Amino acid sequence: MAGIGFRLQKLLKEDTYTGLMKGYLYSAIISSGPMLVSVICIGILGFLSFPVLNTGDYLLFRTTIIYIFSFSIIFTGIFQMITTRYVADRLYMKEPNSLIPCYIALNFITIINQAVIGAIFFYQVDKNWQYVAVSTSLYVIISWLWNTMIFISATKNYNTIVIGFVIGSIMSIAGGHIAGSVYGLIGYLAGFSAGQFVIVVFLMANFIKEFDFFKPIDFNFLHYFIEYPDLFLAGIIINLSVWADKFIFWFSPYGVNIKGLFHTFPIYDSAFFIAYLSIVPALSIFLVRVETSFYKKYRNFYHMVTGKASLYAIESAKDDIVQDLKRSMTILLKIQGSITLVLITCSIKVMQIAKLQWAQLIIFKIGALSAFMLIFFQLMVIIMFYFEFRKEALFLTLLFLATNIIATLITLYLGFSSFGYGFFAAGFVSLFCGYFILDHKLDNLEYLTFSSQPILKIKV
Repeated sequence: MAGIGFRLQKLLKEDTYTGLMKGYLYSAIISSGPMLVSVICIGILGFLSFPVLNTGDYLLFRTTIIYIFSFSIIFTGIFQMITTRYVADRLYMKEPNSLIPCYIALNFITIINQAVIGAIFFYQVDKNWQYVAVSTSLYVIISWLWNTMIFISATKNYNTIVIGFVIGSIMSIAGGHIAGSVYGLIGYLAGFSAGQFVIVVFLMANFIKEFDFFKPIDFNFLHYFIEYPDLFLAGIIINLSVWADKFIFWFSPYGVNIKGLFHTFPIYDSAFFIAYLSIVPALSIFLVRVETSFYKKYRNFYHMVTGKASLYAIESAKDDIVQDLKRSMTILLKIQGSITLVLITCSIKVMQIAKLQWAQLIIFKIGALSAFMLIFFQLMVIIMFYFEFRKEALFLTLLFLATNIIATLITLYLGFSSFGYGFFAAGFVSLFCGYFILDHKLDNLEYLTFSSQPILKIKV
């Protein structure tokens, strides 16, 4: 509920294709920027590295980046929900000068911890100090990037953000290729890291330029760990649940040991990662809908409540929220459903373009369906957080994690032909349960809003 909402509303009010495209481009970068950059850069650098790197070094390069992205997002998930809530509260209380001190404190904690964790971990992979130094640096930079993504939604200047991602991506590819041609694996990692660092610097400069601060550093957001333990747990679990099936396959008998602690299962990983790209349009559209149409209805409902409006007015405002959510979900269902259908129908063509193996065809198809389930599940959890249904959201993330682990273990027992169905089952079960929980909560929203307020004892 920050600067991005106002900016998107302004762009959409232009009522032009240019304004519309700018709005969706901005929301796509806010929601999926790091994921898009990583997949595109890995794909292009992987293609360019064929004449330079041998198979072992290429797999080590690819696996290093995958591990960095997976573990960095899981670790930063410890702070993600807590920090997001703290930022939202500060903006609601009209205290924007609290954001920069919080940002500095968050990154101070992250950089120190991730540097230590990264150095120890990568030393167990390869004792070459150059590899350890470059990989740890990239691990810290990507963690820093995840943290920065929390704060840039509070800014209004989308141009700098888009430019930062474009320039950083070009530098990752060009720098990686140039340095890699000379220094091999270390050069590719260093060049890629340099480009990611440029992205962070652009985003950070844009954020710091827009806000003042009352002191250099502020650790007050840490109190939210005590106040909102369910947010803290949900932040870890929601990211861990998405990667749980990958971890299981990596260290299963089907997994491949790349080097040291690095295990992977390329047949499964690449098919699913490409399928995940299909949800970027839906994430972008949902962000636009939430920050424009839905937010107006959401704000109006609570304005009615705090303004002591009549029960009829409050119920009418609630109905507006429900109808807007239904319209948004219908739009997403049509768009994401069409994308998923096209991917499955044209899966052989996609497989040829992405240079997947025939053995990955079924995994890619079930991955596309799983991504369809995942996007709606995650959006449902976000809506629950808006309405303070935190315990229900935590329950659903736990359900997704447990179902994903159990179902994936079952598919390991059943064999290769069932791979991918574990994640699909987790998405289906969690989405099914989440729908009925959210539907019940929204039906009783006005009652739950009033009944959740504290009762104050007054001495007479």
